[in-house]
Amino acid sequence: MLYKTDIANLALGFLGSTQSVIDLDTETTAQAKVIRRHYKIALQEFLEKHPWNFATGYGKLLLIESSPSSGYAYAYGTPSDALVVRQIAPKDSYRRMYIYEDNTIDFKEYLISGQIQIHTDLRDAYCQFTKDISENDAVPNYFGKGLAAHLAMEIAPSLITGKYAQIKQLLMKENNDRVGEAMAIDISRSPRPKDPPSPFERERNR
Repeated sequence: MLYKTDIANLALGFLGSTQSVIDLDTETTAQAKVIRRHYKIALQEFLEKHPWNFATGYGKLLLIESSPSSGYAYAYGTPSDALVVRQIAPKDSYRRMYIYEDNTIDFKEYLISGQIQIHTDLRDAYCQFTKDISENDAVPNYFGKGLAAHLAMEIAPSLITGKYAQIKQLLMKENNDRVGEAMAIDISRSPRPKDPPSPFERERNR
């Protein structure tokens, strides 16, 4: 498992820096200040890239109103720890590990009065979401390495100003490789879904 300071030092390593931070929360060096400024948004951006297994949650959507002006039947608020709602479904659907594409429910996100709302025609909706994990939480190694590469791209313009233009493409390739590797490892750790039932099987089992 990796913590925030570990990830900060990996990001510096990706930039070819020989410097390191001892405690990202308290250190006053220039590199620590730059990393602190970018860390939270880099973490949230990286969480949004993929439905990471370790950061997946399930919960009931909270009804805000019926017949909102969007034209959908219901407006819901999201769980307090949700960063990204990935899909919604009736409660019973989440007894299974996977919801197949032809069973997913249409919804749309709206930002209203500073709050993300989920609008849909589904009554009593539940959701699968990516958690907005804390900066201080430990994360799996593969995720931390991918996050470090993403963070390196964010802090590079501030820390290597004189050389950034020349090495930008190399950094982007490294970032893409590390992100792809992290996603591949995460997918490999997921249970393999069964093939969805054919239309004939669904009709027969009615």
